[in-house]
Amino acid sequence: MTSRIRLTLFILPLILISCSSSVKVDGVIRGFFEEVNRSNFETAKAKYLSAVTINSLNSPLTRGEHVNANPEAFGYLAGWIDSVEVSNEQVRGETATATVALVVGTGSRYSGRVDLIKEAGREWKISDLSRFNRMGAEHVSRGANGCYPNNVDAVNSEFEAAMAENPQDSLIVSAWGECYLKLGNLAGAEEKFKKAIEMHPDIVWSPYVKLNTVYLQQNKVPEAEAALEKAETVLEKAIKNKPDSAFLCNSLAWLYADKGIKLDRAIELSQKALTLDPDNGSFLDTLGWAFYKKGDREQAVKYLSRAAAKEPSNQQIQSHYRTASQR
Repeated sequence: MTSRIRLTLFILPLILISCSSSVKVDGVIRGFFEEVNRSNFETAKAKYLSAVTINSLNSPLTRGEHVNANPEAFGYLAGWIDSVEVSNEQVRGETATATVALVVGTGSRYSGRVDLIKEAGREWKISDLSRFNRMGAEHVSRGANGCYPNNVDAVNSEFEAAMAENPQDSLIVSAWGECYLKLGNLAGAEEKFKKAIEMHPDIVWSPYVKLNTVYLQQNKVPEAEAALEKAETVLEKAIKNKPDSAFLCNSLAWLYADKGIKLDRAIELSQKALTLDPDNGSFLDTLGWAFYKKGDREQAVKYLSRAAAKEPSNQQIQSHYRTASQR
């Protein structure tokens, strides 16, 4: 009996140490992504990355190239992360690993692995991150690429598989609706777009824009206008919350330019997007198309020619440039 008590007393501290390490690992990971979500990339790097990893990021040989554990690699998610889920923590001496899921406002989940080391035997620091993949994305890609009339069953199977991986992702449902729209199944498209909106009504805007297209094809003009106004409202709110997002600015600018409405606002937004990302061909296309819709052919050709040069394989951009260039 005495030996059993001694064994238990010996094991108990090891369990407590392991739990304590796991909690610290969890805190480091969460702290890192909290800073990323606030676009504090330098703070995330300084506080949570190992010295060796920071040196790699600052090295002239790797600067500007892909380096694992680079906080800026998650810049596209900054401001959108709703929660950080840490699981499967495994601590082995002075190294640790954990599985991490980042959940964003649209319900999309990005999953990856985080490696850590106990730097100088004292503090846990992140040493490496795997590529974070959006769950269900491969099935969505196959479904979208195979969206043809003679392949409907296979397409539905792919989207169903994507939803099984992440049933809360409204963007999967919206992509499914886009496939139906392409196939001319307006009832099916409307159902999917409404479902995507129902899941996250004040965050997603693309399904509202797609609903506008569905309603216009059905000659439901009041419903089409209401859907477009809702898309505008959601985007304006998103831009207010994240004013330095080039993607959001361009999204609303394109909505206006494509529909030929509020063109001064479209030009203002697309110019802002270009100050944040000057070489983006899609942003140049938006600005050029807004000028074209406004009737300023000279400015339209100026920006559309640059867009066409940067995106030679983009058929939409090439078409815009040809249209604006015609006399």
